[in-house]
Amino acid sequence: MSRQQSSAAASSIQESEWETFYRLITHDDRNSYYVVSSCANGTWTDTAVKKDSLPALGFNPRASYYMTHNGFTSCCRKSHQVRQLNALFFDLDCHNQDAARTHATVHHALNVLQQAVEAHLLPQPTMTINSGRGVQLFFVLERSVPYRFESGSINQKAVHLFELVQSGLADTLERIVSPVEGLEVDRATFDVSRVSRIPGTFNAKAGQFASLVQHADVFYSLSSLYRFAQSNTQMKTQSLRASFARPASIMRFQPMLMSRLGKLIELQKYRNYDCEGTRELMSFVFYNTAVQIYMRDEAKTRLKTFNNQFIKPLDQKELAGVIASVDEVTNVRGEKGYYLIGAQRLTELLALTPQELVDLNFFESKRSLERKEQKQLTAQRKQTRNHMILSLRQEGYTHAQIANSVGCSPRTVASVLKAAGQTVTRKRTRSYNIISMNRYNKKHDILCNFLSYESLKCSVLPSISLALKLGDSIGLTSGSPSVVRYFKVTKTLFPLILVSFQRALSWHALLYRKRWRFYCLYYCRLLQ
Repeated sequence: MSRQQSSAAASSIQESEWETFYRLITHDDRNSYYVVSSCANGTWTDTAVKKDSLPALGFNPRASYYMTHNGFTSCCRKSHQVRQLNALFFDLDCHNQDAARTHATVHHALNVLQQAVEAHLLPQPTMTINSGRGVQLFFVLERSVPYRFESGSINQKAVHLFELVQSGLADTLERIVSPVEGLEVDRATFDVSRVSRIPGTFNAKAGQFASLVQHADVFYSLSSLYRFAQSNTQMKTQSLRASFARPASIMRFQPMLMSRLGKLIELQKYRNYDCEGTRELMSFVFYNTAVQIYMRDEAKTRLKTFNNQFIKPLDQKELAGVIASVDEVTNVRGEKGYYLIGAQRLTELLALTPQELVDLNFFESKRSLERKEQKQLTAQRKQTRNHMILSLRQEGYTHAQIANSVGCSPRTVASVLKAAGQTVTRKRTRSYNIISMNRYNKKHDILCNFLSYESLKCSVLPSISLALKLGDSIGLTSGSPSVVRYFKVTKTLFPLILVSFQRALSWHALLYRKRWRFYCLYYCRLLQ
C-alpha cells in the first residue's frame, strides 16, 4: 500500500471513529458547548463549539486531540461553567513501561474487562477506547444530569448520586483489573471539566493512534448503575463476612440499637409481662433490632429468651414466622435482612401510650434527658429569683438595689416587674416638654430651649425674629420642614409671624422628612 493510500485509509478510520465518539457523547445534548483541545509541537489550542459544529472540525494527523465529555454553558472550560454531565468516564493508565510491555498490558486489560462483562461483573461500556497507553471506558447516561439549576446553584442531590456511582464503579474496576500488573484507575479524571482522548487521533507519547475498540448504543441511568455498584459492594461484604468470623459481642455495635433493645425489655416488664395482643409485634421489633447488632444465630437465641418472659409466650410456629418476615425482607436501601423502622412507626407497632413514652423515655437519649433536667433546674432558679425581686420591690428597694442584691441587671428587674404588673412610671425631668426631644437631633433641642426661654421674658415678635436668626446660624430652618399649612389658619391674626416663617423656610424644607408636627406644637406654645 502506498503512503497516499495509507493516509487516506487512516483519515477514513479517524473520521468514522470521531463521528461515533461525538454522536454517543452528545446524544442527549442540551445546547451546550464542547471544548476540543489540540496539542501540536507543544502548542495547545482550545476550540469551543456546539454539537452542530462538531462534524466540521478538521484534524491534524500528527497532533493529539482531546474533548470534554460534559457540556458547558460557555466557551470557558471551568468546573463552575459545567451545564450537564453526559457520561461516567474511567481512565485506566499504564505508567513507567516501555512500548512493548504497555501494548501487552493493554491487551491483557481488554481481555479481563471483556470477561468481566460476560460474567455480569461489569456493565457493558458504551465505548471502550485504546488510548495507546491505557484503556478508556465510557458509560454514557440515557438522560444527562443537569449540573446546575436555572438559579445557578449546584444540583446537589443529582451530583452527589453521580459521584457516588462513579466512586462505586471505580472500586469495581480496581477489583476487576487487579490481576493486570501496572494498570490502575486514575481517579484524577473524575473532575467534571476534564477532557478525554478522541479515538482516531495520534498519541505522540505512545507513537500510535488511539482506537475505538468497542462501542454500542447502550445508555444507562444512574439508578441502574447504582444498583449494580451496590450489588458488587454487597458481594464484597458477604465474602468478608464469610472469611472472618467476628465475635458476636463486637459485631456492628450501635448504641441506639442497644438502647432500643433495653427499652423493649423495660416495656415488657412495665406491662407486667402480660402483653396480650402485642406479643408478636414486640418480638418482631426485638428481633429486627437484634439482627443489626449480633449475628443471626445470636439474635435468634436472644429472641427466644425475650419470648419466654411473656406470661403466654409465642409458639414455635409464630416465632418462626417472625424470624422469616425479617430475614427475607430487603429494605429501601437495598440491604437485606432487616427493616428500617422510625420512631413514629415504632410507636404504632408497639402501641405505646403517652404515659409509657414519658415513664420509659423510649426515644430520648441520655444526653437529651440531661438537657431536660438542666432546663427544669434553670426554670426553678428563675422562679426563685423572680419571687425575690417582687418581695424586695414591695419593701421599697430601687431597681439598682434589687439588681445588686439578686445578682442580675436592672433591665432584668424591670422586665420581671413589668411581667408582674408592677411597672413604675418615671418622673419627667422637664415638665415643659410637649413632645420627646429624643426623637430629634441636637439642633431641634437648641432651638426649642431658646424659644421656651424667650417666650417667658420677651414679646412674641422679637422672640420669633431672634429664633429665626438662630435657626439660620445653626442651619436648621433652611433644612427642616415648614408649617406653612398650619400658619394659614391664623393668617389674619398673625401676619407678621407668617411672613417671617415663610421667608425663612424654603420649599426644600417642606419636604425634608415631614417633621411638621414638631414646629406646629411649638408654634402653639408661642401663641399661648
